[in-house]
Amino acid sequence: MNEKKRRRRKAFVATYIYDSLRQRIEGGQYSVGSRLPSEHTLCDEFGASRMTVRSALKRLGEDGLIESQPGKGWCIIRNHALSGLKVKGPILLGAVNHGACLPAMRVAGEYLQRKGVSSRIHHLPLEPDLLNPEEHIWGGMIIFSGLSLAPQIVEFCKSNQIPLLSLMYVQRAEYDTVAPDQFTGTTEILEQLAAKGHRRIGYLSARDVEHGRDPSFRIRQAAYNLFMSSMNEVPRVFLTQYHYAFSQEDGHRFVEWLRKEKIDAVFCTTSVMIEFSLVQMAQHGIRATDIEICGASFDVPHILLEHHGLKSILAVDVDANELGETGARKI
Repeated sequence: MNEKKRRRRKAFVATYIYDSLRQRIEGGQYSVGSRLPSEHTLCDEFGASRMTVRSALKRLGEDGLIESQPGKGWCIIRNHALSGLKVKGPILLGAVNHGACLPAMRVAGEYLQRKGVSSRIHHLPLEPDLLNPEEHIWGGMIIFSGLSLAPQIVEFCKSNQIPLLSLMYVQRAEYDTVAPDQFTGTTEILEQLAAKGHRRIGYLSARDVEHGRDPSFRIRQAAYNLFMSSMNEVPRVFLTQYHYAFSQEDGHRFVEWLRKEKIDAVFCTTSVMIEFSLVQMAQHGIRATDIEICGASFDVPHILLEHHGLKSILAVDVDANELGETGARKI
């Protein structure tokens, strides 16, 4: 058999394997979260080389049906291919007004474009009820903030079968997580802090957002309060006046609170709060190794940290681009 015929045969076999596995997945033979048979098993079943099998698996991955997970192999992540969806419109990429999520959203948009799916960046207001989702019919939504939890948005997506994905990540790499909602994400972070021996965990936020109309902040604090109660610890909450600007008095009160409450870890509700806490600790001689600082974040605060000479405080720089591609791939 010459080389041209050999390549043609491999392509035919790979397509046959791809079609067979796709039919099994869409037919419900494998449930979401389950694992496909190993590559070795598939090679034996189809009488094909590992390279041919991997070619078929890669196509299924590009369809958004499966993904390779460390230590598990190929796992089912959805039971219908992206190409099989009736797309009602572009994918909405949402962020709050200050645009902290723009790097991640741009990467998500580029990834979707490569897959032939259009997308549009939409800056959501902090007051979620100002966004009327009925004005648009979207093919899917990736929201990089707690605004995705606004009831009317969630209900609209549910009733119209529009895929909705809410993303969050935190500043310290060892706590990185992509969570389905703010309550779950906050709880997972606190659980990991507790696993490292932290008990006197503080909660840093601001009055303007805690008493505002964005539900994500109330949900995060509810998760924090419940978790502290489960550890038989009292909640230790510190609020600044505003989440975007801090006075000298805020800084002094914050440091006094850390020392008086003997805080050993702080959960911050925004990346700006992370910056604020790190700057104040450095200015008052408190080492970052003495108190763990983490929290919900959608950008990496390079500029402010570098301005104060604090870049070395961060153990690892978090790449927001990775979050954008993760969201686009999952949606």
